[in-house]
Amino acid sequence: YATGNTCGQTNTTQGLASNAVMVTVNPTPTTPTAGSTGTCSGTALSLTATAITSATYSWTGPNSFTDANQNPLVASANTAMTGVYSVIATLNGCASASGTVAVTINTTPAAPTGAAQTFCNGTLTTNSIVTSPAATNWYSAATGVNLLAAGATISNGQNYYATQITNGCESPRSLGINVTILNTFNPGTTTVTNHLVISQVYGGGGNTGAQYTNDFIEIFNPTPSAVTLTGWSVQYASSTGTSWTAQALSGSIGAGKYYLIKLAAGTAVSGAITADVTGTIAMSATDGKVALVNTTTALTGANPLPSSYIDLVGYGLGTNGFEGSPTLSISNTTALFRNSYGCTDNNQNNSDFYIAAPNPRNSSTTMNFCGSSLQTICAGSAPLPMTVFGASGSGSFTYQWYYQTGSVTAPTGISAVVAGWTSLGSAQGAQTSVYTPTTPINAQTSYAVFVTASGTPTCNAGAGQWATGAIVVSVNAVPAAPTTTNAQQYFCSNSNPAIENISVTGSSISWYSAATGGTPLAPGTLLTTGGTTNSYFATQTVNGCSSPIRLEVQTTVYASPASPFGTSPQSFCGGTHTISELTPSITGPSILWYNAATSGTILTGATPIVSGTHYYATQSTTNTGIVCESNVLDVIAVINGNSITPPATQNILINI
Repeated sequence: YATGNTCGQTNTTQGLASNAVMVTVNPTPTTPTAGSTGTCSGTALSLTATAITSATYSWTGPNSFTDANQNPLVASANTAMTGVYSVIATLNGCASASGTVAVTINTTPAAPTGAAQTFCNGTLTTNSIVTSPAATNWYSAATGVNLLAAGATISNGQNYYATQITNGCESPRSLGINVTILNTFNPGTTTVTNHLVISQVYGGGGNTGAQYTNDFIEIFNPTPSAVTLTGWSVQYASSTGTSWTAQALSGSIGAGKYYLIKLAAGTAVSGAITADVTGTIAMSATDGKVALVNTTTALTGANPLPSSYIDLVGYGLGTNGFEGSPTLSISNTTALFRNSYGCTDNNQNNSDFYIAAPNPRNSSTTMNFCGSSLQTICAGSAPLPMTVFGASGSGSFTYQWYYQTGSVTAPTGISAVVAGWTSLGSAQGAQTSVYTPTTPINAQTSYAVFVTASGTPTCNAGAGQWATGAIVVSVNAVPAAPTTTNAQQYFCSNSNPAIENISVTGSSISWYSAATGGTPLAPGTLLTTGGTTNSYFATQTVNGCSSPIRLEVQTTVYASPASPFGTSPQSFCGGTHTISELTPSITGPSILWYNAATSGTILTGATPIVSGTHYYATQSTTNTGIVCESNVLDVIAVINGNSITPPATQNILINI
């Protein structure tokens, strides 16, 4: 209790003064040790503090940074976060001293850049690849743990990915840098067909008698390189239509390989096919137009410009879109096949294709290598474009095409001067990889090309060599126009005369309505009637070549008279009767009688009538050059029972 003071004490104050006071003093928490990881912009910044049981934390830093976590995480740091970060631990109301860590955020560099690069053969490593700026690390893929060792060997055709490191910060990986390593000089191989072709067409799928349920189109790659089909299409239009339907393609087609497009199914279930792509186009079984196009944009017009498609096939003689001339019609049981398993392409549908039972081929079918470079044209035409493929071993090449009359093998060796071969100079692309002749030829001719290495890198600078194989162009004679013994021909209307009824001599006759230009008239086109004179013009085709001059034939179709008018049946009393007795009851001029409705024999007036028999009457009119006979009138002749014969005469005796 309190003593020695001047305060007046009472029992009450003395009691108060004698109460005890307990004071607890908590220790100040240990100063947390601050740390950090992550020093590159765009990466995570992790701040750390040592653990103090039951303590809370308070972080502060640059740009008003605060955080109440023991170990804060900033997902994407930037250079503005550079500075000193402090952390205080609080326990039982007592705050520690500040722990600090200095953080420096360095800028992460941009990815190096570099284009595809070509090298001459030799010892090549990642150090050979040029980037800007120079690469620090190289990877074999765009993502993943695939760091290459320093100075790793590089391979032809591969992509490599570079990064740079600045102040310890590694950049993102570059886009793939493709590497081409050139081998020993190779001048390549010549070939005629430098594009994909339509190799088979079948439109009878699922129809009566069809071998397959679906229509299909088959394409073929006669070139020595694979071709990507993504973005391409096959397209179809009706025989005379102008509206095209496109079916998009995908994937690729290897050199010498086929690619099958399965289309609409018919109602009759037949054989199944294994296709590379499936569509829904329904094609005609007999005639139509099919195009291969390197876009998916629908073609326009009945016969599109050649520049708008890769290949075009018109089937059925009445079809108005084709290369050269259309093929014959196909059916439910036949398909169009390009000759030489797809290797023949003279831009002449009629001669480039043949007709046989369908046989769909797809990408699994055995490769067909178009080894020989043969081409057949008609006299007076220019050869088709020629190409050299596969030159390698240098950055670029120069070319010179040569020719020689006849069928000659290509020269070999490194000398461009070979007896008998004449340079084609610089015209018509003769100094490029694709020679496109425009000058007509009239005799068999061979073509070859000399290839010289040039460009950058000049691995084989100045080396020259003849490309493998000559292109031999054979020439078929152009036939003369068809002939006829009668340039003016007459017909009667009731025979429904068509162009096929015009009498001419020739092979594979096509008819036109004009002396030049136009498209062939469809088979079965009826001749113009009305008694007027009309002209039709004929060509003949021999070995795929059509006569340039058309034969003109004039036709007149007269109206046939109506059938005679008369009574049927006609009855006669018993006895013998003849055809002449039928005629008086028939109305019409020049009545003729036949024993059959068609292809019958003319009966004379004296021909006996047989009861119950049909007889056929026509009437005819005489016109210039032809007598037109009507359709028949069918008359039944009936002979009734025999007439009554009087009894024989008798002598009678009468007695008176």
